[in-house]
Amino acid sequence: MVLSPWRTAAGLACLAAGTYYFNFFIETVDGSGVYLSATYSRADLLIATAVLWFVSLLACRGALSILAAASGVLRTVGFAVYSGMMLAVALRCYMKVAGYLLTDEVLRFDWIAQGGPQRWLLATPAVLTTLFLLNSPLRSASLLRFLGVCGVVAVPLGVWRMLQTPIGFTGPPLVQAQAVITTTTPAPRRVIWLVLDEFDPEVAFHQALGVAADMPNLQKVRASGVVMTRAASPAGSTDLSLPAMLMGKTVRSLIYDGPGRATLVDTDGQRTPFDTAHSVFGQLPSGPASASMLGFYHPYCKVFALGACTSIGTNMGTQWFDGLANLVPKRITGVLDPMTRISERQVAIWPGLLADASKTLTVLHLNLPHLPSHYAEAQTGVKATSSTDAYRINLIYTDRVVGEIRQALESAPSSQQQLLIISSDHWWRARGVRTPHPALLMVKLRHDSTPLVIDNPVSSYHLAGLTLAFLRGELDSHGDIRQWYLKQPYVPTWIPNAD
Repeated sequence: MVLSPWRTAAGLACLAAGTYYFNFFIETVDGSGVYLSATYSRADLLIATAVLWFVSLLACRGALSILAAASGVLRTVGFAVYSGMMLAVALRCYMKVAGYLLTDEVLRFDWIAQGGPQRWLLATPAVLTTLFLLNSPLRSASLLRFLGVCGVVAVPLGVWRMLQTPIGFTGPPLVQAQAVITTTTPAPRRVIWLVLDEFDPEVAFHQALGVAADMPNLQKVRASGVVMTRAASPAGSTDLSLPAMLMGKTVRSLIYDGPGRATLVDTDGQRTPFDTAHSVFGQLPSGPASASMLGFYHPYCKVFALGACTSIGTNMGTQWFDGLANLVPKRITGVLDPMTRISERQVAIWPGLLADASKTLTVLHLNLPHLPSHYAEAQTGVKATSSTDAYRINLIYTDRVVGEIRQALESAPSSQQQLLIISSDHWWRARGVRTPHPALLMVKLRHDSTPLVIDNPVSSYHLAGLTLAFLRGELDSHGDIRQWYLKQPYVPTWIPNAD
């Protein structure tokens, strides 16, 4: 059967681009893609998708030409293999956007079920493909033409979500400064809160990675601060843990209400908007203008109105071509890897935020020691030989950053009372742990070097309350902090399907 090469290739290219687009920008019908779109823009998505479609078009057209020129068994087998590959792409494309066959644990939370009829609507092409295979002779040419039509169906779905994203270019990180404090007078009390993404204390300090000795700065904090050895993160993912920690609430799910808007659902079923008023920033004694933040993934600068804020998206967080990162096999060089570019930008930005001693709270949600390790490898001069080795290198570089942050804090007036919080949003998920699991949690007062250990189970979502208690002048020693934390209720990490 004769194929229409360019027309079929164009449809298959839409399918390939749609798979990528749905995977990294649309995700599922729950709305998370629209929520995260606050950190990237429509122009970037259009450019990235157009480039990907054009490359896919040439690749598909070339494959069809090569197969058409073949003969005999080679032609038959070639077409069969190629049509099978594109069938897999089609199923992945539509089942991904419909919320099926997901690999990221955060996308398996129960709010996917809220898609209801929409999930079946979006899964229709997969259903039609199944019916086609059951009721038609398995001819490769017919299957490829059919899949080309399925690819065209992906276009309105892409347009639907594209219209919900902001217009313009992403360019630099999302920066927002509102109600900037005009005085440079140092705040009498200040909290510096580090959230180290995917830092696993069991791996870093207790397992045989041989890395503990290479983290002198974190070891110094452990030897002179309050260390909580059994701290449970609110959840097992950045999506849920960060809102819970910043709002001081347990979390079961997030409901995404639009670009930069979400509602937290706690373990009791109560719903609270993820915004300034309901976060630790809205409860600061000096107001949210006295706070600053540097983060990534979440569109913090759209969520919060702070004195200074910089947030960077993961998929399209710096330049449009970051969205094409996954076209590079395993991101060999890291040049196009958006996570690498996030680390570069964060390292350049955080010194300026810490230098402003007038801020009462500075939150740094850093892209460390989260994989990949391209940036850490470049900074340490060590090449990773495996994912475990990459995580080890990231831990070592994370320790260096912590040391630089502590050194920067020393430049503040000695009269300023400081509380340094070092935490993590979840463990190293490559371990596959799906039970309540320790997260990094230790705190250090500037003028107290008494080492204390809390071996009782505690929850890290109380860190928002700890911050406020310190700024109100209720905590003046490590002993005060220990007593305060032991009075807080313990809630284990919520894991999807655990109940």
